[in-house]
Amino acid sequence: MAEPRIQSEASLTAELNDLLQLDHDAVQAYSIAIDCVEDERLRETLIAFRGDHERHIDELTELIRGHGGIPIEIAHIPTGMFKAAVQRAGAARGDRALMLAFKANERQVRDKYRRHADQPHPPDVHTVLARAAADEERHYAWALEVLDDMCAGTDTMIGRIEGGFERGHKAVADAVEGAERRLMERMEGARRGVKEMPMRMRSAAGNGLESAAAAADRVGDWAAERGGTVGKAGPVARDVAGGLERAARYVRTTDFGAMRRDAEHQVKRHPLRAALIAVGVGFLVGRIMR
Repeated sequence: MAEPRIQSEASLTAELNDLLQLDHDAVQAYSIAIDCVEDERLRETLIAFRGDHERHIDELTELIRGHGGIPIEIAHIPTGMFKAAVQRAGAARGDRALMLAFKANERQVRDKYRRHADQPHPPDVHTVLARAAADEERHYAWALEVLDDMCAGTDTMIGRIEGGFERGHKAVADAVEGAERRLMERMEGARRGVKEMPMRMRSAAGNGLESAAAAADRVGDWAAERGGTVGKAGPVARDVAGGLERAARYVRTTDFGAMRRDAEHQVKRHPLRAALIAVGVGFLVGRIMR
């Protein structure tokens, strides 16, 4: 029953990390635009919008850690570099080209957040994604208004040319980042599986000890029913069963670090007995593995 939960958490962590990288992409591109823009009013708005993306980064990082994941605090490797290059190329040609490049990058961010905010999520995740999606709607709407004022709206020749590039840019970025996300999900699932392996091992060992205890208990009942000399083995078998049940509880509730410390303590106190037990266990394992 543990597998679906692990996979679901792995999928959520991969999704949030993908969005976290998306915001790192955005902060990187915004910084280029802010450094290069000439109009001070545009710069002020870009700085404020970059602050929104920085808030997204903080909130997504907290969510990822809260759901047991590890935040990936870098931009997407191929697409983040491309988005930065697009923004830099636009910035080199004045504020209008800078804003056209900004709009192309912001379209992918807006649409991606919109898609993820519309999907079912735990309440804490939904709150963050819905707020971020609203931010991105506002950013993109502002870019449209600014470009209209610059005579580069969607109904102009340059606007239509940029719109074609924007759609292609979005499709490529989504495809590449989707492949990265699927890889992240597999890696996260494997990481969580390894993380939970000690608990599974302890559970399996506890189940085995409980089965052995039940078998010893049945032997005790059988011996007691026979009576006589055989019946004397009944209490011994029940004592063994009780010891195995205690061992099962110990294995289930004690982590490997504590077990190691307990074992070291026993070796120090009773070295000969510990050596004999180790030899006996090794002999049994050897017999089992034949």
